[in-house]
Parts: sequence; C-alpha cells; structure tokens
Amino acid sequence: MSMTFNNRNQMINVAVGITFALSLVLLVFSFIPNPALEQVVSNVINSRKLVQRVLAVVLLVTTYNLYKRKRVAWIVTVALLGINMAGHLFRAHHAVGVLIIFLEALVLVVLLIFARDFNRASDKKALGVGIIFVLMGLYAIFLSASSIYFDDTNIFDPSGGLSFGQCLLQTFQVIFVAGSVKDAGVATHPEFNTFVFWFSWVCIIVALGFAVKPFLEKRGTTSSGLEHARRLVQKYGQNPLSYLTLEDDKTLYFGKNVDGVVAYGVVDDVVVVGGDPICADADFPALLEEFRDFCKNSAFSLVFMGITDCYLEDYKRLGFGAIKCGEEARFDLTEFTMQGGKIAKVRANVNKATKAGVTVHEYRPLEKRDEAIEQAIDAVSNDWLKGKNSGELSFTLGGVGLDNPMDKRYFYAENAEGKLVGFIVFVPFAGMDGYYADVTRRTEDAPRGVNEIIMVEAFQKFKDEGIHWATMGLAPLANLSEEGKPDSTTTRLLEFVYENLNEVYGFKELYRAKVKYNPFWVPGYFAFMPRIMTPKMAYAIIKIQNPQGVIDYARSFVQGKMKKDKPNEG
Repeated sequence: MSMTFNNRNQMINVAVGITFALSLVLLVFSFIPNPALEQVVSNVINSRKLVQRVLAVVLLVTTYNLYKRKRVAWIVTVALLGINMAGHLFRAHHAVGVLIIFLEALVLVVLLIFARDFNRASDKKALGVGIIFVLMGLYAIFLSASSIYFDDTNIFDPSGGLSFGQCLLQTFQVIFVAGSVKDAGVATHPEFNTFVFWFSWVCIIVALGFAVKPFLEKRGTTSSGLEHARRLVQKYGQNPLSYLTLEDDKTLYFGKNVDGVVAYGVVDDVVVVGGDPICADADFPALLEEFRDFCKNSAFSLVFMGITDCYLEDYKRLGFGAIKCGEEARFDLTEFTMQGGKIAKVRANVNKATKAGVTVHEYRPLEKRDEAIEQAIDAVSNDWLKGKNSGELSFTLGGVGLDNPMDKRYFYAENAEGKLVGFIVFVPFAGMDGYYADVTRRTEDAPRGVNEIIMVEAFQKFKDEGIHWATMGLAPLANLSEEGKPDSTTTRLLEFVYENLNEVYGFKELYRAKVKYNPFWVPGYFAFMPRIMTPKMAYAIIKIQNPQGVIDYARSFVQGKMKKDKPNEG
C-alpha cells in the first residue's frame, strides 16, 4: 500500500525539524566556553568553530525553504549534511557524536527517498544572479590558490613545491574545514586568504538568498483573455474591487476546473489578491481551492485584501486565517435620500457648491471623445497629487483609465467660470447593478462641496437608471472590533495604526468623509495562508499598494507631522 500524502508530508516535516534542530545545536555549541564541552564538540564536529558557525547559519536559513519544498534548498541541505557527516564520521568517539551522525543519516535518507516532493522551482532570473555570486566565490578561491602556487617560496622550493591542485585543496580547507590559515597549513598570504574565506561564504549566503526565491508561473493576458475576464466581472463581480481585475497592475489566473478568474500581484514570495475570486457562487470553493494550491505548490504565501463577508466561511473552511481590515460604506439607492439630519453636512456642502455656481456633468468617452475635458481631468490629477503626503496608491485603487474606459463612468464638476475642478470615476460591481466611487479627485482651489455634489448627482443618476447599489469603498482599519469576538494581537496592532499614524494615510479623515453620507457598513477582511499573518505578508500589503514602500510612508509621517505643527510655530 502506498504511503498517504499526510504521512509522507509528516515524515518530511520531521526531517526538516531535525535539520533545524541540528543546525541550532551546531551554532549554540560553537559558543560554549566550557573546556570539557568544547572537547566533546571538537570530537563531534569536523570543522573549526568559525566554519561550524557559518555552516549552522546557512542550514538555519535553508531549513525554512526546505519546509517550503524548494528544490534548491533540498540540494544545499543534502550537500551540507553529507559533507558534515562524512567529515566527522570517523572522529565520533562520543555518544553525542554517534547520535548526531545517526540523526544526519536519518535526515539524508528521508530527503533522498522523498526527493521528488521538493519540486518547487526557483525564479530563473534570481537563480541566475545566485549563480553569478557562486562564480564570484569560486573565482576568489581560484585567485587564492594561484597566490599560493605562484608565491616565490613555493616556486623555488627545492622539493618541487605544491601543485596547483594541492593549492586549491588548501584553499578549500581554509573555507570549508579549518576556518583559519594557520589550521589549514597555508604557507603564505594569510590576510588575503582570510579575506577569501569571508568573501566566499558571503557569496554563498547571498547566492542562496537569490536561489531560493520561488518561481510562480505567469500567464500573459491576451486581449481575448482580458475580454473574458471582463465578462466574468460583469456577471459575477460582487466585490467592489472586482472591476480592478482589469487594471494593468494585475496578473490574471483563470480557473482550470471552473470558469473564473483571480487577479493578483506578487511581492517577494507573497501573492496578493485584490478582492475575492470572481466566478459563480457554486464554483467559488473550487476556484479558491485551486488558486490556493497553485500558490502553495509554488511555495508562495497568499493574502486576499478587501474581501467581503459573502464568502468568508469558505475561506475559513479551506484553511485561511481572516481578520477584519475595515468597513465599506455602501448605499441602497432605492432608499437613498438627501432628507434627514444624518446627511445634513452633505446637504449643506451641496447647497454651498450650488450657490457657488458649480455644475456636474457626465463625460462619456465611448460616445464622443473631448480632448479638452481629458486634458482638464489630467490637470486635476496632477494638482491633486501635489497635495498628497505619500505617492499615488495602486492595486486596490484603479486609475482614471481614459485610454481604455470600458465600463467606467466619469462625472466631473465645473466652477462658475467653466473650469473643471473635480471628478469621480465609478466602476461597476454587483453584477453591473452597482457602482463604486473608485477615483475621487479635486483641485486645491475647488469650491467647498465639490466632491459632495458630484457624488450626490451621480447617485441620483444611477438611481434614475434603476441601479440598486452604490459604494464609496472601504474605510481602512475603521471599527475593527467585532461584537462577541476578542481582539487578536494583529487587530490591536491595526487599531494602534488607525489611532496614531493618520499622518501616513489619513484613516480617520477618510472614515469621516464617508460616514457623513449615512451609509450602511459592510465589513471588509484580509484572508491569508498560512493562517497566521506574518510580517512578510504585512509588508507585501503595504508594498503592493505603494511601490515606494515603507520609506514613502515614513516620509509621509514626517511631512504630516510638520504640517500639523506649523500653526503652532511662532
């Protein structure tokens, strides 16, 4: 009877765990000052402490990638364990030494038996860079051996001196066994050979870092593929982020077993998806499982951003962790009204804009292009960007998209002089029965109430057309606590960000801008695999939305603080 997948997986994980423990023991023992214990270790380890430490660090780094079933990590681990075991096989005269040899042999046997399980390829470009670093290390070794061979004391040695092969062997002993020139018996140039030792190991570690970068198969999106994705979005796109599937910053994964699409981006070894997979409700679990396995088989972690509660239980059943990331301001347009005290602020601002002579129009580029309007829209965008602390966000926000409008709707406002001073781009969701205010921009000198009057006029137009839903999108990190559920550590951390880092993004300001319209709130979530949100996932969420990353947010924080403190100066 063939071994079940779970059993073989458990055996491999045990072997990986033993490898991690062995490398940790090697590292710890190398720092033990007790002479008696040092003697035990010296009988067990066939290398000096310096080499032992470096080998241990390399193995520690490798075991994580071994757990991810990466082929390069398997090759490195088998090679290092094999060399280490063979080197002290005949020197183990102590029970600890025999135990370590047994464990190393056990790990090697398991790794060799299940070699085919370590089939996750490395990124070809990164692997190429890693090979370059390996060649640099080998070149340094070659130069070191040459310096020994061509040294005067070797060339004019009456006994004939060392052959070039012997010089190479001595250099390898310095790097992989002795750890010092003195211990290897190298006659000359100790400073240079010490440099070669460190340079070679640094090259090996850097090469390993590049070589283990996982490869994820990317399928180019053809025009027919994009059109198919558009049809899926129009039919099944319940999430407000669904239409952003068609933006240029996404890679599209089409289901093999069901008709559906997932739009994703990649940051290091984390796949990030904006919104939910798009398919028929009945097919959702199958598509989610297929895409999860696609990422898992390529050794990638997976994060879904801004998912709704529509499929939340399906995510949990398939092994995803989930955490609330904010609330979406949504409207039932059949009930939307400008009457009542809860929307009084919006009504007041609309009245001010109307008195200032602001008028709202819809631009339909697919019916008739107007270069003057499009140039004015670009000018508003440029003016808006100048006033932002951070760079322009992407991935969970779309672009203006006038080059290929498709199903986007454009509403703009002109002041009393006829100057375009603000606009909002809406994209469809809810199976074309709703619109999401995706891009909202205005000039710095726009009359008060410009955004409000555009939003209200657009909502009224959609309502007149029989559209059921509208949304202003997610208010990030707002109202994270859920009734009846204790706050997790991650939730508390996100709440701290919401309360203290508004200079970076303006979380509270964005929430206030939405709440005054009196929406009802739909919770939004992050879903992630593995179940625990890691710092790498958090970084991927930041990086994919802002290519300038954490540095840009830090700059925004400083600039925001400076602007906030200016009124208090003098």
